[in-house]
Amino acid sequence: MSVSIDLSGKVALITGSSQGIGASVARRLHEAGATVILNHPGIESTRVDAETLAAELSLERPQSVSILEADVADPISVQRLIAQIQQTFGGLDFLVNNAGILRDRSISKMTLDDWRAVIDVNLSGVFHCCKYGLEIMRDGGSIVNMGSLSATAGFHGQANYASAKAGVHGLTRVLSR
Repeated sequence: MSVSIDLSGKVALITGSSQGIGASVARRLHEAGATVILNHPGIESTRVDAETLAAELSLERPQSVSILEADVADPISVQRLIAQIQQTFGGLDFLVNNAGILRDRSISKMTLDDWRAVIDVNLSGVFHCCKYGLEIMRDGGSIVNMGSLSATAGFHGQANYASAKAGVHGLTRVLSR
């Protein structure tokens, strides 16, 4: 069974949308008619992937895709991203917090930098995007935060990732209330 959803006139920001799940979400929202904002952190490979996806989507509907670079771990970068969206699109209808990184190691081998990097992107990044995204969210807007089974299963080598995703689950429950 197929469900048709018309998102024409809606604006969607998908963080970490240059690859993987984020790119798939961007394709589906675009297919439904939304203008999509592809976000990447500025790493060369993610920039190229975002440009490739934008070119693909623009063939279907010209001027329906934007690429905005922002490191979600940096609140100033997210504030700039949200300000650009407000200035260009007048607001936001959908926020999909998908950006994430892995730095898997056992706790005994995990560095403080490994810990901080994952927490900063995977948890603090979601907070930054929600905090500032809500400021320009239109009535009826929606936020989707990507979680993980790791938050409850606690897979070996993923203390940082599991902790971040458990935090995302908690943050999402608080936001929903």
